[in-house]
Amino acid sequence: MTRFVRQAFFAFAACAVLIGAANVRAARSLAAAATANDEQAVVAADRAFEKAVAQDPVALAMQTDPAFSWIDATGTLQSRQEILDAFGAGSAPQLLVLTTAVNVQLTTRVYGPLAFVQVHAGRSYSLRVFAKAKDGWRALHVIELTQPAQAAPASATGAAVPSEEGVVTDCINPCKVVPFKPGTPAAKAAFADWREMEMGSLARNMDLWGRHVLDDVIIVDSGGNGTIAKAQRIANTLKQKQAGVRTNEVPPVLWARTLDFGDSVLLLMLQQPYKGQPYYAARVYVNRDGRYQMAVSYHTAIASVPDFALAKQLPAK
Repeated sequence: MTRFVRQAFFAFAACAVLIGAANVRAARSLAAAATANDEQAVVAADRAFEKAVAQDPVALAMQTDPAFSWIDATGTLQSRQEILDAFGAGSAPQLLVLTTAVNVQLTTRVYGPLAFVQVHAGRSYSLRVFAKAKDGWRALHVIELTQPAQAAPASATGAAVPSEEGVVTDCINPCKVVPFKPGTPAAKAAFADWREMEMGSLARNMDLWGRHVLDDVIIVDSGGNGTIAKAQRIANTLKQKQAGVRTNEVPPVLWARTLDFGDSVLLLMLQQPYKGQPYYAARVYVNRDGRYQMAVSYHTAIASVPDFALAKQLPAK
């Protein structure tokens, strides 16, 4: 009797394991299918957004979130209402690069209720961030940039922000203080993880930096040359460290805004390098493994402001 009970128990346990494994596989399949469906829906929403931009303010209003904003390649920031009003003034916005462009490359990523489409052709990059609404996906933010034809290779500068190579100064903002207070728990967590990531960059602790960056992150800078992969960013920094080159690649924050979607957060910032032009940054952070990690980062310099140095912060030569 005891042997029978024991055999029955092991048989039951084996069945439970098989059923559990089957359920896990089924859940993963459903999740993959849902992600694929969302990616198709986001691509369709991006096409509709492009069409709306070319049509009229009514169509554009239907395709954009109330919190929508747009940073063009000149570093000009406009709100949704300002863009809609521009139609009436005869100055409708124009996207830097369209999905119909020659040799265009599209990258689509979905992170729950937040997604983005990168449209890339030649030296032009357009990032469109979308938020999921009850009736579909709506454009939440656009940031665009054009990289210079003769930009120095990323492997040569080794800097996340090209203008910052060779800067030697203490990090006060944002390491010790920052003029921004996120308003929600998720926004606070994402902002704190961004600051910790920057601490890793400052100390060249790439293990710390890498903890807050997804493996397939997309990093694009208007002063750079192409995109920078996570492995390349780490290699550049370690190369600088081994060569004894000192620098501070954590520019001060002048303004920030967070858009909270739970496990996905959009961070918008205006930052001033220690030497160079101020720039807008747009970053999407995703909650993975209990911490927020960067999925994409775009830096667009403000063209109408000349290069300058923070004289009181940098040591006199």
